[in-house]
Amino acid sequence: MIATNLVYKKRIAIIGGGPVGLTAARLLHLKGVPVTVYERDKDASARISGGTLDLHKETGQKALKQAGLLDEFYKNSRPTGMLISNKHGDVMMTMKPDKSKPEIDRPVLRKMLLDSIPETTVVWDKHVVSITKKGDVFSLHFQDNTQAEADLVIVADGGMSKARKAITSTLPEETGTYVIQGEIQNLEADCPAIYALLKQNNLADVEDKKSFFMQHRGDGSLCFYVSFRQSEQWIKDTHLDFTDPSAIRQFLCKLFNDWNPIYSELFACCDTYNGFPLRVFHANAIQTPHTGITVIGDAAHLMPPFGGLGVNMGLKDALLLTNNLTNGKFSSIQSALDDYEQKMVAYASSVQKETLAADDRIHNQTDHSGKRFKERMKLKIAKVVQFATLLVMFLTIGVFWGVWLSYSRSYNLFSLDELIHIANVGVQNLALPMRFISGTCLALLSATAYFMAPKKSKEFYFVLASIALLVITLVLTVAIEVPINNQIISWTPSTAPANWEEIRNRWQFVNNIRTIAALASFGLLTTAILKPFGQNSFA
Repeated sequence: MIATNLVYKKRIAIIGGGPVGLTAARLLHLKGVPVTVYERDKDASARISGGTLDLHKETGQKALKQAGLLDEFYKNSRPTGMLISNKHGDVMMTMKPDKSKPEIDRPVLRKMLLDSIPETTVVWDKHVVSITKKGDVFSLHFQDNTQAEADLVIVADGGMSKARKAITSTLPEETGTYVIQGEIQNLEADCPAIYALLKQNNLADVEDKKSFFMQHRGDGSLCFYVSFRQSEQWIKDTHLDFTDPSAIRQFLCKLFNDWNPIYSELFACCDTYNGFPLRVFHANAIQTPHTGITVIGDAAHLMPPFGGLGVNMGLKDALLLTNNLTNGKFSSIQSALDDYEQKMVAYASSVQKETLAADDRIHNQTDHSGKRFKERMKLKIAKVVQFATLLVMFLTIGVFWGVWLSYSRSYNLFSLDELIHIANVGVQNLALPMRFISGTCLALLSATAYFMAPKKSKEFYFVLASIALLVITLVLTVAIEVPINNQIISWTPSTAPANWEEIRNRWQFVNNIRTIAALASFGLLTTAILKPFGQNSFA
């Protein structure tokens, strides 16, 4: 193991003792690599504010699994349900707990990670203000005027990182969204109305270009966030004094003055507030050539918090980077760092786009989030229905078209014996399946019309015409074709009526009309569905 380990006997400094930095330390520790983590908090008992973290199966949990901490994570985390409410306090939707991404309190996660590494790994009360380099050695300069040296530096000190200045002068950009965070220490006692509403669930309300999000914590406390979009100038000019809870409370009550008073109950019970503008630091912003130093977590790709993707991407960074440094696949530390950064930029940039789109969607629309969610679900269902309708319609029309193409054009060439035989085989093979297929097709066509929007579009009328033509084919089948078929299969060459050819010709004529109607029905449906597919013409 040591022979393939690029960082064996190297002095490694991790700047930042958050979940990402500590996970990287744990992963390296398991490979026999000692590291030093420099954290600005005073000590391990320093209070950590904020809500819970939900770690996803393919990112955060994957890193913890390799760190040997997944079972411990499951013991200390819990799946949590989500209530979608409106500003009137009505619950619009209840989402069951997602067992694939349980939530864990931030202090619990930190303790779990700290307990997994040697006690001397973290040096507390060390706030890095700058990093310089002489030769291959880095000097870390701390706020208390002390210094430390390292051969490899991993910057993990968050979105407003100061250590990141060693490799880029690019600063995070503000998205225009402002967040105010509050905490309730004993939700059941302090806010009984909210406690009764939430039970053990989280809650989200997104409407009026604002969001209200509440997160239960394991100790009975609650963290809540409100967010709203304001101009960059407003953020600069408005000086919210977070040392004065009453002033913040007054501001929030005014901001949510037309919302249910149940929300204001939180403001009345909260004595500690924090506020900050949302920022983004693009993953591809670090372009200056650099050696022996890299960034992970928010320091590498700060993004809006919507979706809980930031910490999961950070843990993915820690896993990828530490694997590169210790798996023996790279010839040098720098090639391992370069490969990590290339891959990190690719996956983080994609996720950043998603979170920025969510930020815009939340704070630029007045419709309630539950309504938009239902519309999106209806659109997904509509697309499934459309696909199923085309498939079943294809089967239905295929039978009509196949019979016409294979037999009915040549019925006048068949002898009476052959006609009776064909009729018997056709009824035996098709009668029962066609009852099911044609009925299903008609039901799916009706569902397609139901999900279509707008209802007065030409595509909607195409579907109605398709339904009408299919009904005609079914009426012709049941009223004329089936009785003739039943009549023919009852014949024998000796009992067939003298006018059997006239009866056969009548069936053939009706079948021609039925086939034309069926093909027209399929053509109208296909035109209605395929043309507007890219135009979002279905609700």
